[in-house]
Amino acid sequence: MDRNVMIFGGGAILVVGAAIAFVVATGDGGSESPAPATLPMAADDRPTTTTPAAPGGIDAEALARFGAWAEPLRAAGLTVTQETAAADGTATALTGLSITGPPDAIAWQLVMSSARIEPGTDARVTLRPTGPSALEYTVGGVTARRTIDASALRIDVERDPAGGARSVVVRARDLTIEGGDAPITLADGELRLAIAEATGELVPVRSTATVTVRDLVLPGQAGGPLGTTISTLAADLVFDRGLGGWGVAAALEGWQLPGTGLSLANIQMEWGALDLTGTGTLTLDSEGRPAGRLLVEVADPLMVLDAFHVVLRFDRDLLADVYAALLQEVGLDPAAARLSFTVAIADGTIVLVGADRGIPDIALGTVLPLLGPAGP
Repeated sequence: MDRNVMIFGGGAILVVGAAIAFVVATGDGGSESPAPATLPMAADDRPTTTTPAAPGGIDAEALARFGAWAEPLRAAGLTVTQETAAADGTATALTGLSITGPPDAIAWQLVMSSARIEPGTDARVTLRPTGPSALEYTVGGVTARRTIDASALRIDVERDPAGGARSVVVRARDLTIEGGDAPITLADGELRLAIAEATGELVPVRSTATVTVRDLVLPGQAGGPLGTTISTLAADLVFDRGLGGWGVAAALEGWQLPGTGLSLANIQMEWGALDLTGTGTLTLDSEGRPAGRLLVEVADPLMVLDAFHVVLRFDRDLLADVYAALLQEVGLDPAAARLSFTVAIADGTIVLVGADRGIPDIALGTVLPLLGPAGP
């Protein structure tokens, strides 16, 4: 089985990744504010307007707009440049928008082939990539490159008077990430982040977020017990620890200390045979691996157990004991039952805790360090 299978707790761990990776244009933390309302998107939300040529090769108004937009990001330690900038009504059309992280153990750069900065109401500004983007990152001396494209992708940032982000909404439709063995695809997803009161951190303590995902396809899970497609995933998050800045390794160092990094509520996930709801907490252990505890309710647990047995081939005696214990609880209609389970993630292993049901613990998978070497 793939070492990265996030069995039972998988949705929660994916939420952490989304919360870190999706926020690509927030600036520094600002005053507390609720996330703006969800912004509807058509099937293809890209503007049809192409980037106009700048008269004489220089568009002073567009460059001024771009500089104002980029200033908070530069103040936060990012290097932000563009190849061309041209005014297009109230919007600013860009090519070659490059955002590079600060000096850090994990080096990264995001380059958008084309994008638009669109002013909205009040202090809200939209960054809309209008072509493929390339993300390059180096971990442990190994460099990886991913190409990101979508039929519709927008990042709406509401800023305070000082230029810091108060809230962020990221919407993606028909997203594709290529560069690994096979493309990862996402039919529809949204991250809504409300920034808590400014503490000098990128994402301060007590910031909250909501993540929703539909039809996330993970080719690396082919042959796994749950298949490749997470049909639905949603969760509410509270940052019990902040993220200090855009340097990924430095920002996550504090999460490797004892205590909770992230609290999760209203987890809902449908992934193959697995249909669960729950709550939990997550952090990182001393080796940078996800760790925590999840309290979940699983629908039709016998069907889920069968799906895992096909791949993991549990010991026959263990399987018989588990079946007997579960049948006593679910009664005559297993498909209608939802049973509560505890999932512990520790020392790199995901374990279904069986002690409260008089059965052995069941190891379901492993997790790797978030800060390990980049993939191919």
